Amino acid sequence: MRCWGFCFCPPGYLPPFCEDSVTSCSFHRCLNGANCRPVNGSSVDYICECRLGYTGTFCERAPGVCISRGFATCMHGRCSESNRSARGFICECEQGFYGFDCQYEIEVNLVEEINNLYFIIYPGIVVILLLPLVIIVVWIQKKEKELREFEEKVDEESMIEIGNGKKNFDDVVGDEINLEVSLRESKILEKEDMFKKSKEMSKEFKISLNNKDEECEDEDEKNITNKKKKVSKTESHNSRKINKTKKSRKRSKVSSKNKKNKKPRNK
Repeated sequence: MRCWGFCFCPPGYLPPFCEDSVTSCSFHRCLNGANCRPVNGSSVDYICECRLGYTGTFCERAPGVCISRGFATCMHGRCSESNRSARGFICECEQGFYGFDCQYEIEVNLVEEINNLYFIIYPGIVVILLLPLVIIVVWIQKKEKELREFEEKVDEESMIEIGNGKKNFDDVVGDEINLEVSLRESKILEKEDMFKKSKEMSKEFKISLNNKDEECEDEDEKNITNKKKKVSKTESHNSRKINKTKKSRKRSKVSSKNKKNKKPRNK
């Protein structure tokens, strides 16, 4: 490389000082501040990475109305460019909103929503109500199955023991009969004990009733005697009063007679 005030760069380098090597983005045509990016290290092909809102191969198309104004205007909706509108765009509202700019919210009527979705809600309610019953039935069937398997296992083990000669069939049957007999005897003894206890209880109850009757009779006799004594006392008291009144009347009569028989004194 020779320099006489300016540099003659060899192929593959860029002036003015031949420091930078030539790439596919050295002479790119990306517009509006787009970023150029080589494709797989190629020296010819490149891609323009556009800024927000710009489109096109070289980012030559400016942002649309939706990007500049529509996204901020459509509060609860999607902006779409339209030549029919004076603004150049329209707002496509989301579900539950309405208005020119999707600024109003639709009031939800719960009853209407349920009626509109009855084909989903009503079966769901039925499933929720029936689910516990289904779970209980399944659990019971599972327990019954486990019990049957356990009984079958016990039967198999007993049959294996009989087959191996550890127990004869007659011994097994005899043991079962002895168990049944012992159970019956124990039940009979329990019934006899209960019968004896009931007899003893009835005897004690009869004795207690007799004692109570005797006590009641004694109390009645005492009450009768006390009443007779009281009556006799009242009668004697009344007779005394009557005698006193008779005597007092006789005295009064005698005194009146004496007064009549007395002569008046001479003056």
